[in-house]
Amino acid sequence: KKSVVVGWACSYCVILLIPIITIFVNYYFNVRVIRQEIIRVNEQVLSNLKNSIDELLDDEKTFYSYIYTDEVFESMCIHQNKGAQFYFDASKLSEKLKNYCEYNAGLSSLMYFVDKDYVMNVSSANDSEYFYQSIKFYNRDMQDYETWKEMMTAEYNNQFLVQTFMHHKTTKECIVYADTLNHNENNKINLFISIPVDEIISMAKNVEDGAKFVISINGAPELVISNGRIIDSEVELKAIGNDDPFFETEGYIGLHKESQDKGISYYLLIPDRERGETYQKCIVYQH
Repeated sequence: KKSVVVGWACSYCVILLIPIITIFVNYYFNVRVIRQEIIRVNEQVLSNLKNSIDELLDDEKTFYSYIYTDEVFESMCIHQNKGAQFYFDASKLSEKLKNYCEYNAGLSSLMYFVDKDYVMNVSSANDSEYFYQSIKFYNRDMQDYETWKEMMTAEYNNQFLVQTFMHHKTTKECIVYADTLNHNENNKINLFISIPVDEIISMAKNVEDGAKFVISINGAPELVISNGRIIDSEVELKAIGNDDPFFETEGYIGLHKESQDKGISYYLLIPDRERGETYQKCIVYQH
């Protein structure tokens, strides 16, 4: 009788274990499927962001070329001082820049004729201190004049950066394309072309809640966007510099793509949530 009971108990346990094991196996494979779908959909999101932002950067470089090759700008560069012809050329160039920006919304230019201490953007121009004060008057949180002047006079080499107070329509952060032109020993000009980061935030609307979209410039996370706004965060610091297209870091699934422009990388850090609601969000992003 005892052996019968034991045999019956063992059989009963085996019968009970079968559905339990099946549940765990199904859970494991379902989690894998969901993670793969999350990765696939977000890879497409990141790819779309990369292509769209690369187009913006191309627009900046095109505007730069337009200014650089303009005969009026060339004339301003070779003037040795701020005489009548220089100011006449400045007025003509200002009109050209306004017309260009009217047909290319979002773009702005800022140029600093270092040796002449003269600053000019799409809507105004003046000696550097007066130009600075005209912005500072309405923006008390602007950096001090010495810090601003140091940024304006620095050396640039066809590079991108993130900076505030560079656009003629906004004081917020912009993606800036900067270059230093040296026409001769006494004619140094810094040229800055900018696009508001707000345009990139708008592009990143399909990034899921809690995820972080990072733009890295020369190995540093210059811009981190999450939930429709710019944030300060340390989570992405360990992720930057990872050349793998897929990686994991501190509770995030990381995706990475290189820009067509040297030194710029894009990262998408997705919360590693193994939940059905995340999967549902990804399905929505597909459509």
